[in-house]
Amino acid sequence: MLPDEFDWTWSASNGSAELRFGEAEYPRFPDVYFTLKCRRNSNQVAPSWGAQRPATLISNGQSAEFTSGSSVAADHPVMAGLRATGTLTAMMPYRVDIVGKSPGRVAVKAFFQFCTNPSN
Repeated sequence: MLPDEFDWTWSASNGSAELRFGEAEYPRFPDVYFTLKCRRNSNQVAPSWGAQRPATLISNGQSAEFTSGSSVAADHPVMAGLRATGTLTAMMPYRVDIVGKSPGRVAVKAFFQFCTNPSN
């Protein structure tokens, strides 16, 4: 179980953005500290986590296997589920439920907006 204070946060700089779940500065659990990165308007995101093994990611009833650091379409069903709900389950190989609180869900939407909206 992840600490209660964990939530999604995001930042953008020089045309790139990063969405993080955990403690932004010093993660206590690097193998479950989850990030997504993108370039502005690229329509691609790159999920990553501390472990180098693949993980099955599940969101909003959709699932797929991903490799940490690989690039995936921002509108992939799992990523669309994350964007809509702010929640993600990672099987790596143990189950980690990543549940965004209200501020975190706003951060998720802002991150995906940055990655996919050509008007930014």
